[in-house]
Amino acid sequence: MLDIWPALPIVISAYSPSPGSGVANIISALQQHNRVCTINIDCVLNSLLKEYMAVQEPFPVLTKLWLQSYDNNVAVIPDSFLGGSAPSLQDLFLYGIPFLALLRLLLSTHDLVTLCLQDIPHSRYISPEAMVTALSTLTSLENLGLQFWSPRSQVDRASRCPPPLTCIVLPTLTLLQFTGNSEYLEDIVSQLEAPLLSYTKITFFNQLVFNTLLLRHFISHTEIVRAAYQAYISCDTNTILFCLYPRN
Repeated sequence: MLDIWPALPIVISAYSPSPGSGVANIISALQQHNRVCTINIDCVLNSLLKEYMAVQEPFPVLTKLWLQSYDNNVAVIPDSFLGGSAPSLQDLFLYGIPFLALLRLLLSTHDLVTLCLQDIPHSRYISPEAMVTALSTLTSLENLGLQFWSPRSQVDRASRCPPPLTCIVLPTLTLLQFTGNSEYLEDIVSQLEAPLLSYTKITFFNQLVFNTLLLRHFISHTEIVRAAYQAYISCDTNTILFCLYPRN
């Protein structure tokens, strides 16, 4: 009898699965790499995450990748995961996940709309230079979130290079959220322009004094500020909330 079912897209969604048949089913679905369009795994057990990451093929139709773990000793995702390529990816969310091939994966996709890296662990510190390189090809990016686990995001001031003469433009970026050190953020925004930026939430680690001249320069060059919109800026001990809205 002929198989009359079409090769439908596969959505993988798993929330804290227990070992056993559930894991086997997820791995079996991951092996259908040419059909998987969404991966959403909330994994508590480190051993399970290792099993999921065994798939080494590229995922050509994957548009959403959402992985999160609350294990402080979470396994590092190897370079081979996803074959290092997901050209159709639009949304990437990693919570507490160390991913060796993250920058290579970002360079493989040009349609990313949302990039959210939360609780970036110590072991996977990403330098500002590497992050800017990864962002340079994401011309469709609208939402960017970077949240470090601790002040490990502190930049070595003595080894910093002067800002480049030309900046990378993110033409569709409207939202920026950041948690880390002010020096790290300054190094990133000194190399970027985001003319449509309209919402920013920034939290610095244990800083009572904000010395963010480059951040102010970055925000002041948005089109919405130049169009004489009003800016709402709220500051508490460690957080700057910045949003824009039309004048009455």
